[in-house]
Amino acid sequence: MRILASDYDGTLRREDRVSAVDLQAIGRWRSAGNRFGLISGRGYTSLHKEAENNGVPCDFYICNNGCAIYDAGGQVLWEHTAPSSDLTDLVPFIIQTGGFHAAVTCGRKRFVVRYDGMKDTEVDEWIVPNQVANLPPFTQIDTSFDQEERAAWFSGEVNRRFAGKITAHQNGVCVDMVPAGGSKPAGLSQYAALVGLDESQILTVGDNYNDLGMIEAFHGFTVTSAKPEVIAKAAKVYESIACLIADQMGCGE
Repeated sequence: MRILASDYDGTLRREDRVSAVDLQAIGRWRSAGNRFGLISGRGYTSLHKEAENNGVPCDFYICNNGCAIYDAGGQVLWEHTAPSSDLTDLVPFIIQTGGFHAAVTCGRKRFVVRYDGMKDTEVDEWIVPNQVANLPPFTQIDTSFDQEERAAWFSGEVNRRFAGKITAHQNGVCVDMVPAGGSKPAGLSQYAALVGLDESQILTVGDNYNDLGMIEAFHGFTVTSAKPEVIAKAAKVYESIACLIADQMGCGE
């Protein structure tokens, strides 16, 4: 048995859809006794909804950049959390530097801080800045900017100012911030341990900056539409998930 862990946005979901060809290939992969799952910066509620709406069959979900793992039925298998009191200085920094929103994921729920000038984002419950410290333990806080360069600068500043508490991962114009040490490769290693599988049996594919860690750690793959920096690090570049699966199953591309 092998595991294929695919990033969702930009990798499996491209041009706002999941192709029928990719879905058929995933079906063949699973029918051969392998597992397929999504690994994303999205929280479980959002990722599961996307999978259901697009008919993506999943054996597992690794959410919030590796900080939350769910099985096919939505049962929490593992979480990497930190107290929300760790966010009391970070939220004002997001607001001061022009972040479009400050959204905290705690379990399945997404709490969004209300402040002047913020932009629309998915929300389960509104809070005000001084309520952040009273939230349950968090797996991620995210924001976004108008330019990738600004997101890159912000990520670097977060990793410098909040070292030991927060790790920031850039994903295009978005920045996902997780409890220190949280990452996609760490989440994949944890999943392998949970299911008793050697890490050499894990295949990964992604397209953006927050996928670089897992691509390097697992000698992973990418797609032709990926960032140039990701293509440079990938073991192989595929036109689609279907082409990847065909190649890995010995069917040719």
